[in-house]
Amino acid sequence: MPDTKISALTDGATAERTDRIPVTRDPTGTPVNRYITPAYVRAYSSITPVYVSGRWYAPDSRDFAVAAGLAMSAANTLRLTPGVIHRTVSVTALAANVTTGEAGRNIQLGIYNSSATTAYPTTLVGRTASMTTDATGTKSASITGGAVTLQPGLYWWAINTDGTAVVCAVSTAGVMTAPIAIGSTTIANVLGVSATLTALTTADTFNTWTSDITSNSYTEITNNRRASLAFQVT
Repeated sequence: MPDTKISALTDGATAERTDRIPVTRDPTGTPVNRYITPAYVRAYSSITPVYVSGRWYAPDSRDFAVAAGLAMSAANTLRLTPGVIHRTVSVTALAANVTTGEAGRNIQLGIYNSSATTAYPTTLVGRTASMTTDATGTKSASITGGAVTLQPGLYWWAINTDGTAVVCAVSTAGVMTAPIAIGSTTIANVLGVSATLTALTTADTFNTWTSDITSNSYTEITNNRRASLAFQVT
């Protein structure tokens, strides 16, 4: 079982299933080598989603059921839910399902990166233009400026509205995902039965999409429901 350094592999080089590839961890300031093998990487890749061009997907949030909806907080408020991307993917459009419309009002959708230290939202990746809420149903729009590439990791999927009565479809199961992904300083928000952390909200004027919300103040949403968004792959 020879060690194989990634830096020593040339273009087109192969690694045997049992070759050990060193992966350095530095949890306490002292580097510690751990190892993966090609067999392990292959096994992991076989259980992660394959994103097919043209199809719509929901961010992996371990949700299993969708309910009619919940009011999207207040106008000019980002409602952010965490979701994981497992493979590098190019995202061209975002969508949500409006279950209660509001005449003359709109929604917009967006994606934010997450902090490697706090897991909270940081910088804007992409956003859509406005989608009217005059009628109910699925609303979708392209990412403004073109498709964005997402690397594997945690992202925040955001929705904003200029209305006060807009309701969008929400996921109602798998409510432990948000606490697991981001944690909470309030233990009841992680272990609650009828009130578990599922989303964050923060003030942001509609159609503004602040480029960096790292320093924003956030409110934890504990209603066991999270906005159900989808993304389309190029």
